[in-house]
Amino acid sequence: MDGPSLLTVLDSHTYILAHIPEPPLESLVEDASAGDVGAFAILVKRFRGAALAQARRRLDDASLIEDVVQESFFIAYTNLRARELREASAFGGWLRTIVRHQCARITRRRSVAREVFQEDSMSSGEALNALEQVEKREVQAEIRRVVALLPDGHRRVVYLYHLDDKPAWQIAEEMDLPLTTVKKRLVDGRRKMKERLLMEMNEGIENEMTFRRPSADDWASIGATAKAALPHAGDQNELWLKNRRNFNEQQFQRRHYIAEDSHTGKVIAYGAVECASEPGRFRLFLVMDPALLPSIGTRVYEKLMEALKELNAEAIWVREFADDQPLLDFLLSKGLEERYRYHVPKVGDLVVLKREL
Repeated sequence: MDGPSLLTVLDSHTYILAHIPEPPLESLVEDASAGDVGAFAILVKRFRGAALAQARRRLDDASLIEDVVQESFFIAYTNLRARELREASAFGGWLRTIVRHQCARITRRRSVAREVFQEDSMSSGEALNALEQVEKREVQAEIRRVVALLPDGHRRVVYLYHLDDKPAWQIAEEMDLPLTTVKKRLVDGRRKMKERLLMEMNEGIENEMTFRRPSADDWASIGATAKAALPHAGDQNELWLKNRRNFNEQQFQRRHYIAEDSHTGKVIAYGAVECASEPGRFRLFLVMDPALLPSIGTRVYEKLMEALKELNAEAIWVREFADDQPLLDFLLSKGLEERYRYHVPKVGDLVVLKREL
């Protein structure tokens, strides 16, 4: 690759970041997707701490943690340039998924290494070299697996370029093809490979999340999730949590679930529908990091819709803070309609949305 590396360019922007007001997340993601390295440098600054924290929860080697975070940001930048993030507001959750998968890859590789190096006869230098060879073979095997899934017209071109390290002009000569055709097949082949890997990554997210009914021990975690989602709500979060805990399921109808990370057991989302007054009309609650709404939020919403069908619900309604725009946009995309807004002293502006079922 010609020119300075991505990380070198990012470092060159560091000295000005502290003096530039940070634009909205959506603007940064859009600019980075268009190739603005300065915008991506600000994203790195904003999300680096969270990425490091997540890597530390999964790895115990400081050097590996740093490598994972750098590699995750590089993958994020590459995929942004390929326009693979559909919702800019989901960048935070999307980055966490990348970090999680990179940590899992490192963990799998180290497990293989422990089996290979279980004999004490290897010197540290020999072990390091062997570990590098294990990683190289693993990467090559993964490339071969995905390349093998490509259509016939693309498979050999991509194989020769990525695995045999042959330049495009040489591939064109060997295959008796125009150079432009080889380059187009490389572009199309890499796009198809990325689509395949992204699909597998999303399937991995689905597999790592589980639903269950909350227990009495979960309310503290649910409260922490609510505070993280709306940190400015303060006393309203406490009142909301108290009302959820004290809801009388013997007298009224409710279905509620938590979504948790199946590896760590951490609560990542809470969803509920409650009917405490007018029969057939349920109030809907969705609590999670706004960045998770397009992915996890959709799963939770669908789960609640299934429950509402079983309950023969006639309508759902929501009352949320007017400045909780990500959640309002999400609910509007699911067919809810804004009915009215009003102001409550010492609380703020509220919005009511409804949807007939």
